[in-house]
Amino acid sequence: MMSLTTKDIKIGFSNKPVLRGINAFFQQGTLNSIIGVNGAGKTLYVKSIANLVPHSGTTLLRQDNTLLGYDTMSYVPQMNAVSSELTVFEMILLGKVRQLMWRVKQEVLDEVDQVINRLHLTEVDGQRFSTLSGGQKQLVMMAQSIVSKPMVLLLDEPTSALDLKHQIEVLDIAKKYAVENEAITLVVMHDLSLVSRYSDTVMVLDHGTVLKHGTPHEIMEKELLENVYGIEVEVTTTPQGYKTVTPIRIPSKGPSLNYDTGMTAVHTG
Repeated sequence: MMSLTTKDIKIGFSNKPVLRGINAFFQQGTLNSIIGVNGAGKTLYVKSIANLVPHSGTTLLRQDNTLLGYDTMSYVPQMNAVSSELTVFEMILLGKVRQLMWRVKQEVLDEVDQVINRLHLTEVDGQRFSTLSGGQKQLVMMAQSIVSKPMVLLLDEPTSALDLKHQIEVLDIAKKYAVENEAITLVVMHDLSLVSRYSDTVMVLDHGTVLKHGTPHEIMEKELLENVYGIEVEVTTTPQGYKTVTPIRIPSKGPSLNYDTGMTAVHTG
């Protein structure tokens, strides 16, 4: 049995704390979402797990009684942080060999081909990464991350710039990868309906701490979400049993200007 545990993860800048001691536990074969407002520390948390940012505290990836290293993890950054003139095939190959060489073993090339076929990228495998659409780029980044078969897959807002079809496509891959490989997938996401649809657990970060960590049904509650996001929401359940979250309005905090009359109007609802 594999598990990922973070203990007292702390990060601060200029003596200002951002993460104030994050403790969490994740099990193999699961997709786990991390949510919260902008600036809550979501990206820093997943980067700390991959040891990509300075932090205190410990991360333990354990397979039964054996501790695994950071080389068994793969981090996929936000799309706006990725730029390359390599071809699709070369980009994915980098996920396996880390640096391109003149000679690569045939078995490695075969593994890259298998991932390309699995993610339906065969039509663009010779194109430059920079020429692809946002959805295609995200699929390539997913392919690059899973070709090495990591035990932990860390995805930072993988659906933020994608249309509905590509959002579903990317999250289907992430979920299926975790289940089929008994891996652990952590995803930073903002779309709460997608969070409910795909997550086994959801962690809510609020002011640098874990406000709550539970199942989607435990997290997708009106009062909790309104307190975290500072907005009135409506939470409903689909026939399939998924929670959907609809933003309604930002609560009034005082008098606002009535632009039609020039008078000050007080909103009470």
